[in-house]
Amino acid sequence: MIHEMERLACAHTEKRGGGSALSSPARFVLHRVFACAVDLIADILEEHQNPIAIQQAVAVFWRHQLAGLQALLNPS
Repeated sequence: MIHEMERLACAHTEKRGGGSALSSPARFVLHRVFACAVDLIADILEEHQNPIAIQQAVAVFWRHQLAGLQALLNPS
């Protein structure tokens, strides 16, 4: 799952940037971000039993996650 998210993010970056790949340090950070994301999703599911609480926790997480990914993949 982590490798697939990383592959898709890199492909998006290369497509958007005209074929330029992410640097090695950026790929390392991206991999660690996705690894931690999987761990956090598991933690959310372990911590919350109520579907509404799960949905709310995931929504907060993704809001934060997407903002960080946007900054990493679109430096300006």
